[in-house]
Amino acid sequence: MKSSFDVNSATGSSETHNASVRLDTAGMPLGTRILRTGRWIVWRYRFLAGFVLFGFLSIALEVCLVEGLLPRSWPIVMRSLLGFIAGLLFAFYMNARFNFRVPREYFFRTFLLFVVVSVLSYAANLAAASFAPIGQLAGYPLSRFVTAGCLFLIAYNLHRRFTFRQTTRNIGLALYPHRKEELDYAYHRVGDQLDHVHIDIVDSTFCPDAAPVDLSLVGDIRRMWTWQPVCLHVMSRQPLRWIECCWNDFDWLLVHTDIEDDVLAIIARCREHGRKIGVVWHHTVTFADLMPFLPHVDFVMVLGIEQPGHSGQTIMPEAIRMAQTFWDLAPRYTYEVIFDGGITTDNVHRVPARYIVSSSSVLRAENPIVSALTLMAGGENGAR
Repeated sequence: MKSSFDVNSATGSSETHNASVRLDTAGMPLGTRILRTGRWIVWRYRFLAGFVLFGFLSIALEVCLVEGLLPRSWPIVMRSLLGFIAGLLFAFYMNARFNFRVPREYFFRTFLLFVVVSVLSYAANLAAASFAPIGQLAGYPLSRFVTAGCLFLIAYNLHRRFTFRQTTRNIGLALYPHRKEELDYAYHRVGDQLDHVHIDIVDSTFCPDAAPVDLSLVGDIRRMWTWQPVCLHVMSRQPLRWIECCWNDFDWLLVHTDIEDDVLAIIARCREHGRKIGVVWHHTVTFADLMPFLPHVDFVMVLGIEQPGHSGQTIMPEAIRMAQTFWDLAPRYTYEVIFDGGITTDNVHRVPARYIVSSSSVLRAENPIVSALTLMAGGENGAR
């Protein structure tokens, strides 16, 4: 089964394609390499850092209650249970409010999942403390911290995969390979602070007034954004003529189904080259047109605007409905949903998609980094 959090990256040739995050800083000055690596670590592990902090504080609260604040005359089982409940409520509130920023509509469901995972983790902690030497040699506080630390990564991955799956977004910046100065401007505005790069190739077979495509800029984008996966969205009736020229420069591919090339042949080519593949829904095609491809793809992208290739448009209500349909079907087929077009900090909370793509909402913002973080947190209508 495909994982929501796997990040595939191309290396060297098109046949070598591993599952680790690419951080290519070769040829950069030492200071630049250190800065880029530091920013990458902070960006990639920001949720983990918050989870560690709030988890530690919740266990500290639990220990303080059990060992100091609750009456010693109470049975240890009662004190431990009350301490665990207090720590659980604290950890959930802090993660939901400050770390994962859970939107209001997901709050109750997320809380129930958090309780289930936390209870299972707590039971595993008690079992480990009972059978491990540390549980027999040390008292309650030390054994609680040690066992929680040993089992932490299991609990964290369960929470990321199930509890907070709907509340954090993977944000991609939409770029067009037209002019180098536009790419320089985009990098100056957002730098490395995004999760993936989304390249839109639009040709005259898809849009008669499309600007000329400079395919060399796809390679430039790969070199500018050194660790993010590169997603190539080809808006063309003949996408293979573009794809075959740049296998080394992208990790994910998105194609439309109403094209002259054979979609299954494109999917096969992506599998041969180790690339992830997705199909695109637009209001010009039907849900039934995409159904045959759902078992074979990694992504389904919903194009939420009426005229592809033009920024600044509003989301079509039909696109939101279709995104919900694909979202509901995603567990059956194990693809991820991407939404592209018209997303702002005011409407992102309405979009049922794990991956979102934005351009003008980020680049035209007064503070692009804050705008990107707000989009990932569910928008202005997220948790308060």
